[in-house]
Amino acid sequence: CGLAAPPPSAVAPHATKHCHFCNRCVPAFDHHCKYLNQCIGAHNYRPWLLLLGCISGLCLIMSSASAFVLSHVLKPRARHHVSLMACRAGLAFRACRGLGFEAKAVYKMLLGPATLLGFASSAWLAGLVGFHARLWWSGKTTIEAVLGVTAKGIFDRRLASQCLRSSDIATATQRR
Repeated sequence: CGLAAPPPSAVAPHATKHCHFCNRCVPAFDHHCKYLNQCIGAHNYRPWLLLLGCISGLCLIMSSASAFVLSHVLKPRARHHVSLMACRAGLAFRACRGLGFEAKAVYKMLLGPATLLGFASSAWLAGLVGFHARLWWSGKTTIEAVLGVTAKGIFDRRLASQCLRSSDIATATQRR
């Protein structure tokens, strides 16, 4: 991969790289996303970054809503959970009736960990979005940033490796 294509230039600044998961060449290869089972490169980097941003925002909204409900349940004079118990449905009703828990305790057990996990996930996803937005803004791929190499260096190393393999094959053929 990348040897049939021209080396990186101002027009195409990133080398084409082979993805060993998909078994295909990807222009401006960034990484293989195991969650989407797809290579992220020149053709889909922006939509992938937008997807990450949307998931991060959704996670933040859901954890904020969970924290809001939890804060209202924890108020000393809160009574709305009593009306929820009157509908005789849902996990909270089953836990109260079946296990003998008080309604406020059930809501604390359900919403407390969900809120903490949601905020932790939101923070992690926001960091990931920020990292990739910085890479996009600086014009680097993940491989270039993590390994500290340039696209030209990757291309030259791949070319040298290919030339060494070709010379080894030629030498082995001549010995026979």
